[in-house]
Amino acid sequence: MSSLLVVIPDALSHLISKGEITPRYYNPGDLFDDVHVLMINNDRPDATMLKGLVGSANLHLHNLPIPPGRFFHKTLGWRPFLLRSWASEAVVLAKQIKPSLVRAYSNNLNGYVASEIKRVLGIPYLLSLHTRPDENRERWTQGWKSKVFANAMRSVEATSIENADVVLPVYESILRYTEQYKNPNIVVAYNAVSLQGITGKKNYALGTPPRILTVGNLMLGKCPDNLILALHHLERCQLDVIGKGEKAEYLKSLAQAEGLADRVNFISSKPNHAICSAMYEYDIFASHCDYDGIPKAVMEPMLAGLPVVVNRREGEQVPEYVDGKNLILVNNTPQGYASALQRLLGDDVLRKELGQGARMFARKCFDPEIAERKVVEISEKVIAGKRT
Repeated sequence: MSSLLVVIPDALSHLISKGEITPRYYNPGDLFDDVHVLMINNDRPDATMLKGLVGSANLHLHNLPIPPGRFFHKTLGWRPFLLRSWASEAVVLAKQIKPSLVRAYSNNLNGYVASEIKRVLGIPYLLSLHTRPDENRERWTQGWKSKVFANAMRSVEATSIENADVVLPVYESILRYTEQYKNPNIVVAYNAVSLQGITGKKNYALGTPPRILTVGNLMLGKCPDNLILALHHLERCQLDVIGKGEKAEYLKSLAQAEGLADRVNFISSKPNHAICSAMYEYDIFASHCDYDGIPKAVMEPMLAGLPVVVNRREGEQVPEYVDGKNLILVNNTPQGYASALQRLLGDDVLRKELGQGARMFARKCFDPEIAERKVVEISEKVIAGKRT
């Protein structure tokens, strides 16, 4: 019986509440018979609701919470050698379950745990990177204490990256961050999205009324207020906003104050498979995201063949975004969104060409089956003692 130990910082209860149970997300290709998920928190999710994440494997949940109190001070700001006592519990767990492989998601404390298991027991690990910590530090807005914590994490980040058998950034831009570390085994492996329910768009005739969709966390840096204001320049269109977050009430108030409340439909939560299954019914997908990389919320409509409109980022652009080929890039202003949306709404051929271009690009680069097979092959090589 082969087993995998997954180490994550996330509370899986949040995935259940959002309906984001991607099939085999923690067990690509059903490669393992048992999957043990170690959460660096006190979350106690309903395991029966998470079964799909590990496919046909048996799911086992464990917790390794960060100690309360002055843990940060006692470890002198998370110095790796002072974290060993805390991580020893995970080492004991790994010794008991004897996993063939460890996979850590992000290179913070959970990445360090994987590194410690390898140091003590010699079990190899893959490290998946979903964000750029350097970018997050530059953008930090949550007070000086949080910024101190983020900067203190640098030594842990280096330890977990440099000791990993293979580092798996989930989009190309993360390579700008990883190139500073000494690890030659870095392979882009796009984040797993689910094709469950995704129906490719075939009819590009405009709906009555035309419908625009945006999906994502309603937070600073992902706030679609300018997309809402763009409706002033568009006739008849309806906008569905799916998501929740700190900016939700602000956006509802904005729509009300601007006389657009009857044209904007706010949906705080909807199962991911239900969103994906209905995407083909929309005419356009539009998004605002100031963070680096291509989010799943954009990958899924591209897979569905929707024409996509996304804002340009300040500074470096997202390598996966090719303006006019697989989407349209706009300035993050009401006029920027309105101009692109007007072009698309007035041109059936352009909508079809852009939607089909998006789908072709998506199937080539991050088709779920291709992405899953890639991770399976890498996992098998690492288990066999090989490198990429």
